[in-house]
Amino acid sequence: EEIAYEKAGIAKSNKPMIYGDTVAVPIIEKQANLVDAKLVVRDREFSIQKEANQFSWAGVEHTIEAIQIPEHWAQGEINNLATSLAAIESYNSSLLPTTELLNNILKDFFIPGRFELIKSGTNWVLDVAHNPAAAKNFRKRLSTLNIKQNNIMIFSMMKDKNLDLFINVFKDIISDWVVCKMNTERSYTTLELEKKLARLGIDNIKVMESTEEAFKYVENLEPISDNIIVSGSFELVGPAKQYLNQKRY
Repeated sequence: EEIAYEKAGIAKSNKPMIYGDTVAVPIIEKQANLVDAKLVVRDREFSIQKEANQFSWAGVEHTIEAIQIPEHWAQGEINNLATSLAAIESYNSSLLPTTELLNNILKDFFIPGRFELIKSGTNWVLDVAHNPAAAKNFRKRLSTLNIKQNNIMIFSMMKDKNLDLFINVFKDIISDWVVCKMNTERSYTTLELEKKLARLGIDNIKVMESTEEAFKYVENLEPISDNIIVSGSFELVGPAKQYLNQKRY
């Protein structure tokens, strides 16, 4: 609720404010009313629904049908798409894409660092998820890969994040955990990460003092795991992308 209150501070008088969630709506609504903003809420003023193997979006005054969602998307990405379309409609509905144009965009659409798949000896899966909701969404996307249990996770987080809730999302698919300190004072130390994992009943833990050491370590493992999963922070995924790009070129 505190976060919702802070986020609602962006509300402007007589301007639309698009809210792409369904929690803490009364708090958002209260803030919008204080400045006379025009609140547009998911599953109230706009929505997206699955129909057979396609999706249909309904806005305040417009609809887009027969949307083909990418196969590796989870509900988080679908909700974000619905919210983006609502924002376009609120700004200038003439800019809304046709079904054909939208499907062409979605066919090759991806956000770097979000469920980014990189082949480098083995499969690397990079995602900047750093809170429980994002972790659950990432976990659902991983299930679309028919992922098994022999996976390594390179993991680190900022000190203000909830380690327990994040770690528990992945416990059933991670065989080995590699923890490292990121290049920021806001990062948990390796000792803090190791202790937290141990308290949650995890014992296959390897401690590395830097992100680069962690990346090199997992690449030299024999036998290699099914997937190398990198998640927990932008400050971890960014260096992973840089490391893999340097190897590629």
